[in-house]
Amino acid sequence: MLGGNIPGKGFFTILENKEWPFVLELSSFELEFLKRSAKPPKVAVIMNLYNDHLNRYGNFNKYLEQKAKIFLNQTKNDYLILNADNEYTKEFLEKKPKPKIYYLSLKKLPANKSGLYFIGNKIYFNNDSQKKLVHEIKNLASHQKYNLLAALLGAHLYGKPWKELIKKIKSLPQPSFRQELVFKGKNLEIINDSASTSPDATIAALERFGGKDELTLITGGADKCLDFSGLAKKIKTCVKPENLLLLEGNATLKLINELNKNNYCKPKDIRIFNSLNAILTGVAKESHWGTVIFSPAAASFEKFKNEFDRGRQFNKIINRVFNQEHGKIKRSPLENAYLKIHEKESEGLEDWEIAKQIVEVLDDPNWIDPDLAKECLYSIVHEISYPDEETKKSVILMAEEKARNVFPELSEIDEVHMDQIEYAYNKWRQEKQAQNK
Repeated sequence: MLGGNIPGKGFFTILENKEWPFVLELSSFELEFLKRSAKPPKVAVIMNLYNDHLNRYGNFNKYLEQKAKIFLNQTKNDYLILNADNEYTKEFLEKKPKPKIYYLSLKKLPANKSGLYFIGNKIYFNNDSQKKLVHEIKNLASHQKYNLLAALLGAHLYGKPWKELIKKIKSLPQPSFRQELVFKGKNLEIINDSASTSPDATIAALERFGGKDELTLITGGADKCLDFSGLAKKIKTCVKPENLLLLEGNATLKLINELNKNNYCKPKDIRIFNSLNAILTGVAKESHWGTVIFSPAAASFEKFKNEFDRGRQFNKIINRVFNQEHGKIKRSPLENAYLKIHEKESEGLEDWEIAKQIVEVLDDPNWIDPDLAKECLYSIVHEISYPDEETKKSVILMAEEKARNVFPELSEIDEVHMDQIEYAYNKWRQEKQAQNK
């Protein structure tokens, strides 16, 4: 069961699925509550460490201490995966972790270090001084390579064979709001990287997309006491001043100060907007944009509930403003279902309000065709942000009941849960993709 710091899959959402192994992405905020009495993870992974959340911890060492709690209770029978390329990995090693240590790297690991690494496009596994070719894969950015190495190595150490894992690479889903392609048209693509809440994360996005001829960056937000000098230098190398669109916030002011130090452009030419709607309304009317990246490099709490709410609002504005400007409307599955049932757009309704109406007829093909019902069911259970736990529980409970009719393979199950819906949905998506090929 995948969960933790992921949209729609927070702890309270997945607690009922106790019989399943959990794969959790944990923030430092969540690790603060980990106690000595807590059961340790069989496999713990620390992907990397950069300056972040200094508004909460005051200094970097205290932030590092929270991250280190992930292996606090591990024993010699557990596994810890560290990034051999990150400068702060040595700080974790100095704490003398008890579990068996494996590494991931984009460079060849020495024979005495066990782990998974890339050489060019090839992935190799070092274990007990033995080197094994695992797979070959092309066209991945650096951060994608690290993510793939961590997922493969973590699952393998948990007990999955390489052959089984390699088969699943092609069907890996795109995480929401993490360099996610949300619009593609003629000579235009829009990337939603709202989960980027630090300058380092936005630098990674610019490294991936920075070679584009026309690159537009939408960035800015609330400060977490972070350093924006590196991001300012990166922006100067790959974003034209006229293509930098800033969302107001105290972090934005820090970025502007660093841009001025780098003589990026005349101060009067820097464009600051008070809302995403104002930015995207202007962007939609332009014709020369190539790749537009929304990568805030900052927190969201001045204007949004969190980075996921920020990402959802960005997508809604894209659907409402940008697609209309380009002669087509990209609706969500729930919006499409609402249109089919009511023969009008769902303007003014929140996603959860649409979900409350749609869930009642999910399994009725007279109202919703079977494929759209599957998309809606998955969205209701795993993607919607609800106003309170009571509403969420009632809607998802009804969705789980309807799931037996929406997915035939679930018809014999007495009590359908969210994880089973996710499994059935992913299986259906893979089959659809195979048919389209």
